[in-house]
Amino acid sequence: MALIQIVENKKKSLGIYVHIPFCRSKCEYCDFYSVPGARSRDLMDRYLDAVILHIREAAQGAAGYEVDTVYFGGGTPSVFGAKRLCRVLEKVKEQFNVAENAEISTECNPADVDVSFFETLKRGGFNRISMGMQSANEAELKILGRRHTAETVREAVKAAREASIDNVSVDLMLGLPNSSLETLKSSIDFCAALEADHVSAYILKIEPGTPFAKQELNLPDEDGTADQYLFAVNELKKHGYDQYEISNFARPGKESRHNLQYWRCGEYLGLGPAAHSFMEGRRFYFPRDLEGFLNGNAPADDGA
Repeated sequence: MALIQIVENKKKSLGIYVHIPFCRSKCEYCDFYSVPGARSRDLMDRYLDAVILHIREAAQGAAGYEVDTVYFGGGTPSVFGAKRLCRVLEKVKEQFNVAENAEISTECNPADVDVSFFETLKRGGFNRISMGMQSANEAELKILGRRHTAETVREAVKAAREASIDNVSVDLMLGLPNSSLETLKSSIDFCAALEADHVSAYILKIEPGTPFAKQELNLPDEDGTADQYLFAVNELKKHGYDQYEISNFARPGKESRHNLQYWRCGEYLGLGPAAHSFMEGRRFYFPRDLEGFLNGNAPADDGA
């Protein structure tokens, strides 16, 4: 009887994703929902209030869950400001049953951050950073429309370490215009020199409606892209990064628990325009509509 009671009382695992739909500028390849340039203090504060409202509403149906990962993505969460990010996390902890050892991550653009930024996040409960590097090659960064340089990334990772954040991931893109195995190797070597704990290596996909879709780009063909992917898998392994998912590689014990929540078909709650959820067998999402979210519109059923 005691064993049955323990099983019945065990709470289900839940990951929470918070979408921050603001960017200073839109990258040439990006199809994620974001509002470039719309960064007034008033708009940011209105968005903060709207997220908190939806947190309160969503928490009413999550009594049987334990939140063990919280992930802030975008857009560019770092332009939202460390204090606002911490305020959202504070409300998540107030309204949900958040595990004591929960993984709390946020994406950052290296050009936006410094030691003070990370110290604020650390005090607020964040323990993992995902740094939007994409490449360590200056020509590739320029083509992508990124605002940072490789040196900016180096300084940003250093700042995170100085703030005692000991779990840092960097993003890496494969199959870029004018790229080669040599430029990819230099970026992978750069990741290893940073002593990054985790590398997310994604193949560039040209999405309709993006600036890249309208340009003549010197892209590797399918075989060339496949060669880059297999090369990255092998090179990252040489540097101590084990592949645990199609596009994700980690030092032992540094796998992204939030990534694994999706990979293992676990349940997750998405907050913000374009954020998707899967709870209690139901899939639903917030439309790609910032004003609708600000006005308190409810999520729509995904029909899946």
